[in-house]
Amino acid sequence: MERRSIKRIQVPGAKVRLKKPAGLGVFNLLSKPSEIIDISKSGLSFQIDEECRYGDTICFRISFPDGRSFSLKGRIRWYNDGSPENPRVGVQFSPFGSGKHYNSIKALEYLRNMDGQQLEIRKKEPEGDTKH
Repeated sequence: MERRSIKRIQVPGAKVRLKKPAGLGVFNLLSKPSEIIDISKSGLSFQIDEECRYGDTICFRISFPDGRSFSLKGRIRWYNDGSPENPRVGVQFSPFGSGKHYNSIKALEYLRNMDGQQLEIRKKEPEGDTKH
């Protein structure tokens, strides 16, 4: 039985590359491209060559076949290492909105137009708010 309430779509040719730390908290090195298995307004799944853990926050870059690409952040929600040849990971996107703690509004608009899905836009956090 499908537990998801949000429709996932396949985008042939879409790729994801994880951003790896380059030292001192800078993330500018990218992993080799991995095929995106499916994507929705709330996250994506893809094949991965690296070990990861539930709850890890990751930065990544998605490239679409039309030439558009976006850098995004998200949290690992599941990791399936049951198949050594094709391990998969599921990532939930961090919220979209204004400010450095959010994913880009442009990425939100692109995802919304991919399948006519409406995504919630969160407002910028007040300056003194330290919640993550």
